[in-house]
Amino acid sequence: MDQELIEVRVDRIVLSSDRKPLVVLTDQRHGRVLTIPIGMAEATAIHFELESQKFPRPLTHDLIASVMRGLDVALDRVVVTEIRDGTFYAEMSLRVDGQTRIVDARPSDAIAVAIRMGAGVYVSSAVMEEASLPAEGLGIRGPEDSDERQRELRQFRDLLLDLDLHDD
Repeated sequence: MDQELIEVRVDRIVLSSDRKPLVVLTDQRHGRVLTIPIGMAEATAIHFELESQKFPRPLTHDLIASVMRGLDVALDRVVVTEIRDGTFYAEMSLRVDGQTRIVDARPSDAIAVAIRMGAGVYVSSAVMEEASLPAEGLGIRGPEDSDERQRELRQFRDLLLDLDLHDD
């Protein structure tokens, strides 16, 4: 990939105005925010890992991280590489037996695994230029903005409580 990669922080999960989950990625260096629409299962996996909460049984992304560790596969980084027809694409850079392997992935799955494995998350400069917004004025300042963060957490938890997440 010839583009500049911008390191981002997986900040939080928020709900869009139509109550669909979005993962919020912040580029603190350039003061930009990128939101990516994701599915409810991935939002749950990311949210609970960011909040250091665990399910009684491993979620799919916990299983993937566990299998990777068991097979001595390192996740070097995740990169949100492009937007095509309104869909975000990502790649996972894996290190296997000293060699780098690139695996295509949905950004939501790749991010959920990355935060479990302590891998960096990056966004291509082209994606940031096309889809990010200035952080200023969006109310996204960081983990210390407790009132807004607590409101968002309550809103997301309320939505999760309405879902049946148990295996049948």
